[in-house]
Amino acid sequence: IVGVGRDITERKQMEDALRDNETKFRRMIEALPMAIGVAGAEGNIEYLNPRFIELFGYRPEELPHVNDWFQRAYPDPVYRQDMLDLWLAGVESAKQKGSDFVLNEAHITCRDGAVRIANLISALIGDKSLAIFNDITDRKRAEAELLAYRDRLEDLVEQRTAELVAAKEQAESANRAKSVFLANMSHELRTPLNAILGFTELMRRGSGLLRRDREHLDIVNRSGAHLLGLINDILDMAKIEAGRIQWEKVPLDLDVIVGEIMEMMSQRAREKGLALALERSSRVPRHIRGDETRLRQVLVNLLGNAIKFTERGTVTLRLGAGGGPDQPRLLLEVEDTGPGIAAPDRVRVFEPFVQGEQMSSQRGTGLGLAICRQFVELMGGRIGVSSELGQGSRFWIDLPVDILNGGELAGSEESPGEVLGLLPDQPEWRILIVEDQPEDALLLGRLLESVGFQVRTAANGVEAIEQYQAWHPHFVWMDRRIPVLDGVEATRRIRVLEGGGAVKIAALTASVFAEQRGEMLEAGMDDVLHKPFRSEEIFGCLERLLGVRFQRRETGPGAPAAPTAPALDRAALAALPEALRRDLADALLMLDTARIDALIRQVEALDAILGQVLRSQADDFDYAGMDEALRGMRKVAVRGLEQAERADGLRPPRLD
Repeated sequence: IVGVGRDITERKQMEDALRDNETKFRRMIEALPMAIGVAGAEGNIEYLNPRFIELFGYRPEELPHVNDWFQRAYPDPVYRQDMLDLWLAGVESAKQKGSDFVLNEAHITCRDGAVRIANLISALIGDKSLAIFNDITDRKRAEAELLAYRDRLEDLVEQRTAELVAAKEQAESANRAKSVFLANMSHELRTPLNAILGFTELMRRGSGLLRRDREHLDIVNRSGAHLLGLINDILDMAKIEAGRIQWEKVPLDLDVIVGEIMEMMSQRAREKGLALALERSSRVPRHIRGDETRLRQVLVNLLGNAIKFTERGTVTLRLGAGGGPDQPRLLLEVEDTGPGIAAPDRVRVFEPFVQGEQMSSQRGTGLGLAICRQFVELMGGRIGVSSELGQGSRFWIDLPVDILNGGELAGSEESPGEVLGLLPDQPEWRILIVEDQPEDALLLGRLLESVGFQVRTAANGVEAIEQYQAWHPHFVWMDRRIPVLDGVEATRRIRVLEGGGAVKIAALTASVFAEQRGEMLEAGMDDVLHKPFRSEEIFGCLERLLGVRFQRRETGPGAPAAPTAPALDRAALAALPEALRRDLADALLMLDTARIDALIRQVEALDAILGQVLRSQADDFDYAGMDEALRGMRKVAVRGLEQAERADGLRPPRLD
């Protein structure tokens, strides 16, 4: 017996190690969270790990071959063929390169019909194929949701953007509408106001006015100027809303401002039977630097309210001074004897559209005090009120001021004096007025003709061009808003005509918008004046642009005094019948105006000059002067009678 023994210990150890490694490898594969499948060289599926079965739902006996997997996992024939082509191409590439290959985002149909998305990583291990499926379904769903949310967010943003664009366009349209409205209101308000102020100024230039009529015209003119200031504030409302309103600091005469305001408000106080008083401290500076327009508006508003809500007693304006030399302050108070303001209302009285119970019976918007507070705070000051029911109210203002020094006062401009006419040795100045409002054209034309200018008018831009070509004026007053062809375009066309570059053209417009001023200057206008205009503005512009020389009334200490009303001629009065003088004296004593008027007509029939003087005094309500003259006539007559009686020895001397 021959026995051969071979030591297979190492082989057995290797086999045991292999089995042990295989067991470990299988356990590792089964524990992996990714689905894994192994197919043999013939395509038979040899292994599916538990994660594969859990993920896709197919049991191993349902997938004996790779073809069975393709049939079930990709039921759509077109998609199945695409995946099969990619698989075969990947296997061929792996054989040639010896590397694995990847199929991204394979849409796999599970046993229950659900579709999962997985990235497939394949590798060749000998003659076997290893496939690892990395499930990315949840990630792709989250990505899809994020994309959907992003798309929805983009849609929402686009929608909101469209809404904002629409809102912006609506706001811009509203602003444009407001601008158009303000422009129209500017034109419609300032145009008639131009006629009011202009014709009152023309009437004041007349020499035959009585003193009382001149005073009335002065009040109308100042009130119109104040109304113009209010209109300007209203037309600047866009700046106020935008927070861009600025206040001016210009030299002003406080005494003049207060005097004009008191004179303007005194008539309203007299109509209600109220006393209007002014108390001014000697420490109050006369010449300061400040915003005249807004200071006027605040004082007029406070005084107007006090007069409106006070039924009896006194309204007092007080001016005082405070602070030190480095920071002087102006203290203003308006006190009345009205009904007073309750404590709850005092807290809210400066709020817009708020009126106290005592004020609710009066008409008003409730905006006045709110505007006053805004203006006072804008000027760096404070405003407040103290009041008790039944005891009246006291509104106070504390404003910082800049006191003007002597140099600034000396440098202030003085009025050059009223224009009386053109100086001799000048051209016969021709001026064309382009204005569609007949009242404004008439006003400006009469003003210019009264001092010696030759004037023609045109009602629209086309007529302006025709008049320029036919008449060749030296100067053109051009309204901006005229029919057919507006003033801006008419100016452009005149500038390109023969001689059009030399003619002076100035705008005379009711517009107060800065952008329109720039447009008019850019069109070739030499200057821009606004309605309502003052005669001095018109003449000053002609002096500046055209070189016109005027004869002016002298001003200052050496100027002649204004003409006074003629006095009654005692001799003419004495020549009247005694019965007529007696009846006139009785009518004056009884203040019988109808009888006074009838008796003056009788005097006019006897002595026209004396009747005119009496008529002038009656129109001026100077009844005291007429009565004094008549009493003087009676006194002369009595003395004459006494002298005669003493001469006859009938009466002793009388001690007057």
